[in-house]
Amino acid sequence: MEPQSLIIGLAVGIALGAIAAYVIIALRRKSAQHTASYILEDAKRRADEAVKEAQLQAKEEIIKRKETMESELQDARNELRSWEKRLSKREDGLDNKVDILNKKERFIERSEQDLRKRGERLKKKEDQLDEMVEEERQVLHKVSGLSREEAKQLLLEKLEEEIDREVSALIQRKTEHVREEADREARTIIATAIQRVAAEHTQEIVVSTIDLPNDEMKGRVIGREGRNIRAFEKATGIDLIVDDTPGVVVVSGFDSVRREMARRALEKLIADGRIHPARIEEVVENTKKEMNELIMNTGKQICMDVDVHGLHPREVMLLGRLRFRTSYGQNVLQHSLEV
Repeated sequence: MEPQSLIIGLAVGIALGAIAAYVIIALRRKSAQHTASYILEDAKRRADEAVKEAQLQAKEEIIKRKETMESELQDARNELRSWEKRLSKREDGLDNKVDILNKKERFIERSEQDLRKRGERLKKKEDQLDEMVEEERQVLHKVSGLSREEAKQLLLEKLEEEIDREVSALIQRKTEHVREEADREARTIIATAIQRVAAEHTQEIVVSTIDLPNDEMKGRVIGREGRNIRAFEKATGIDLIVDDTPGVVVVSGFDSVRREMARRALEKLIADGRIHPARIEEVVENTKKEMNELIMNTGKQICMDVDVHGLHPREVMLLGRLRFRTSYGQNVLQHSLEV
């Protein structure tokens, strides 16, 4: 029994193995078919996607090329329109030039005709004048009874009289010209002498000297690296001169009003002791206001003194400014009052 059981078991085992192998083969076949189907479907999907992508790229390329062509076409159209406008303008310009040339030609033709007519009229007048001169010569010859030599002598005498008159007039003109040149040269010499003599006087009236309490104040006036001097000159428009002369500084300028304003402002700064650019601008501005008030009050007082009323404020200011002007050592305001 045991060998039979062994054989049966072996047969069953072989059968089961065969069945298992068949099942495994079937499963593998089915898996392979599924895998192949998946691969086919994936390949088909990828192919579809590739086709779609290719179609999209082709469409985009077509659109881009179309846009490029349309842009180029539009540029070409614009350039064509521009050329058409230029050609139109040139045609208009040529038409205008043609019209102008036609007008000039017509004008030249009319001018030529006028010139020919004038020439003909002048020729007729010349002929008439020659005839009249000849007639007058014959009449004079008949009336006077003079011979040719006598008429020639009479003509020479008249020419001599005319030449004498012209020579006299020329001598008079030259004499007047020499007299004018002499007067001008004399004025130049006198002006040069006045300038030489008035040089020291001019120097005296264009500078003002201000005393300093000590040398330390001179350093304050100068400031660090001369910044106070620069600020003062910029604010006042007047030169500030600080030299080696002990105890003094000098303000120099041709404008007497500005110089007086600068002198007063510097005296205030020295008395205050605080000297720096900001303080300089503040004091100069206040001094300007004070000077304007002083000038206006002076002008009003002058108007009252001479009993003149109704003047414009600008004229009153100009009168007040005369207080600070001098002429040859005399105050202009006092001189005007005396006049």
